[in-house]
Amino acid sequence: MKHGKFPTGRVMAALVVLALVATAPALLAIQQGRIMGTVTDAKGAPMEGVKVLITTPSITNFKVNLTTGKDGKWGTILNDATLKYHYRFDKEGYLPTEQDKKVPIGGSEVLDVQLLNQAQAVEKGIVKQVVDPFTNAYNDAVEKFQADDLEGAMLKADEATKAGPDKANGFDLATKIAYKKKDWDKVIEWG
Repeated sequence: MKHGKFPTGRVMAALVVLALVATAPALLAIQQGRIMGTVTDAKGAPMEGVKVLITTPSITNFKVNLTTGKDGKWGTILNDATLKYHYRFDKEGYLPTEQDKKVPIGGSEVLDVQLLNQAQAVEKGIVKQVVDPFTNAYNDAVEKFQADDLEGAMLKADEATKAGPDKANGFDLATKIAYKKKDWDKVIEWG
């Protein structure tokens, strides 16, 4: 066959490959998504220096580390918005916050976060404060012992040893209180 106006098979195949290579980046870019946000404190003030860690369970070695700027803002482009990502926000002195979020393909998503310290989280009811009966009784016994209230200290020390029978410091304190009171039976019992 003579070469005429229509390309031959080899030329046609080359043109198809060239068209695919030229459109591949555009097809990959369609799967991208942008995520951004602001990290604030309990008063709504922007927080600088918050570490933002982005991971996904779909790709175990995927990890993006970011840090918020002076305005508390952070952001990145996710090359594969078909996946769900996990975000962890962390700064010393504050409770870390974690959240999962999927970004729409070709879109932008905002993820604003508020970081709280322990006291603020308890105050807002986000974290419940656990009261340890041993610790409370032990601390009360120490305070009373230091204030030379030996009767009150002895009662609290007894309460502490019952609440924490496996904690040696409770028995040690009780023994010291009994010694100072010259209650030799209790010294032997708790010692």
